[in-house]
Amino acid sequence: MSRANPTFSFPTKTTSWLYSLLYPWVAKGVDLFVEDLEVDGLQNIPKDGPIMLIANHQNAMFDPLICCRVFPRQLHWLTRSDVFKNKRVASFLHGIHMLPIYREKDNVADQMERNEEVFKVCRERLSKGAVVAMFPEGSHRGKKQLMTPLKKGFARLAFSSIEKDARLMNLKILPMALDYSSFVEYQPRILLKIGQPISLKNYWEQYVDDPNKAINLLVKEASDSLSSLMIDIRDNDHYDQLILLAPLFTPSLSKSSFEGLIGYQKFINDWPSLSPSARDYCHRYLELTQSMGIDPKSMVMLENNQWKIHCAYYIEWLPAALGRCVYSPLYLLTEKFIQRNVKDELFYNSIRLAFFTFLTPFYWLVVMGLAMWLVPNWNGLEVFVGFLFLIAIGLFSISWNKTRNLRNGILRARRAHRQFPELWQEATELQRKIRFNE
Repeated sequence: MSRANPTFSFPTKTTSWLYSLLYPWVAKGVDLFVEDLEVDGLQNIPKDGPIMLIANHQNAMFDPLICCRVFPRQLHWLTRSDVFKNKRVASFLHGIHMLPIYREKDNVADQMERNEEVFKVCRERLSKGAVVAMFPEGSHRGKKQLMTPLKKGFARLAFSSIEKDARLMNLKILPMALDYSSFVEYQPRILLKIGQPISLKNYWEQYVDDPNKAINLLVKEASDSLSSLMIDIRDNDHYDQLILLAPLFTPSLSKSSFEGLIGYQKFINDWPSLSPSARDYCHRYLELTQSMGIDPKSMVMLENNQWKIHCAYYIEWLPAALGRCVYSPLYLLTEKFIQRNVKDELFYNSIRLAFFTFLTPFYWLVVMGLAMWLVPNWNGLEVFVGFLFLIAIGLFSISWNKTRNLRNGILRARRAHRQFPELWQEATELQRKIRFNE
C-alpha cells in the first residue's frame, strides 16, 4: 500500500481562499442557528506565532464550526481519515486546509508513514505561524465528560516540530472547552472557555533527557487544563441525574451562563465528596419533579421575568407563523434528509446548520421568483422590500421558537404548582439546599 494519499498534494500555506470565502457564511449561520454563544478567555489567545489548539470533542462537526467561528485566525484541523474517502469530499476538505489522521481502527497497513507525512505538513504550516487544531480525545460521544487518557499525537507533533525547527520553541498549546445546553435540539446555548496557553519551553529540557516522560507530563497538563475548563462528569452511574440538575445553577435568564457554569462545575467537582444526605436531597428532588410531571428546567422557569416572555410570545406570533409557513419546505427537506441519511444523531445539528446556511439564499430566490411570477411588474424597491420581509419573518420564527419553549416551560410549572402545592414546596426547599450545598 502506498504512503500518504497520492491523489492530493497537501497545501502548506497558512491561509486558504476557500476558507476565507466560506467563513462569513458559516459564521452568520452559526449566529442565527444557536440561541446564544458566550465566550470567555479571548485574551488568552496569542496575538501571533504558531499555536496548537486542542479542544474537547462532544458534538461531531458542530465542535470545529464553533471553534472556527470564535477563533480570530484560520484553523487547520486534523480529523479522522475516513471522512476523506470520497474524492470530491477530500478535495473540498483539503481546500480548507483540513488534514487526515489515521487511527488504528482505520486498518491501514502504513498508518505510521501516512501520519508522518501529515505531521510533516503540520510542521511546515506551524513554521509559518499557522494554528493547527485537533481533538486529542480522538472521537466524540455526546457526553459532558473528557475521554481520558488523551491521545499523545498532539504532544509528539509539538516536540517533533521543535526538533525540526528550533524557531518553534515558542510554540504554544492552547486548550479550549465547549459546553452545550443540548447536543441535538435546535438553538442550543453554547459556552466556550479558552484556557491559559501551555508553553513547550517548560518541557523541552525534560524531553531531551527522557522524551516519553516529557510527552506524558505534557499530556497530563493538557488533560487537567481541559477538564478544569469544562463540565467533566466522571460518575457514570449518576450521569443522567447530574445532567438534569444543571438548570438549577442558572436560575435567571438575565444572568451570564458562565455564572451558572461555574456553580454547576463546582457542584460536579464536589459530587464525589458529598455526604449521603446531600446526595439524597438530589435524588429526592428529581423524584418530586418527576411526580409533578415536570423537569427541573421547567421549575426554574418560574423564577424568570414571565411577563416579558408572555408579551414576546404574542407580539412575535403572527410574523413567526408566516415565517414557519414560508420556510416549512426547507425545514421538511432538511429533516427528511437527516432521517434517511444520518445515523449518528450528533451530526443532526451539523447537517441542519449546513443546509440552512447554504440553501437559504437559493430558497429566497425561488420564493421571490414565484411571488414575482404570481404578481408581475415588481419594481426594484418592491423586490428589495420583499427580500427584507423574507429575512424578517425567518428571524421572527427563530426568536419565537425560543420564546415558545420558555413559555411552555412556565405553563407546565404553573400547572404543577397548582396541582401539587405540598410537593412543590418540598421541591423548592430541596432546590435551595442543592444550589447552596447545604
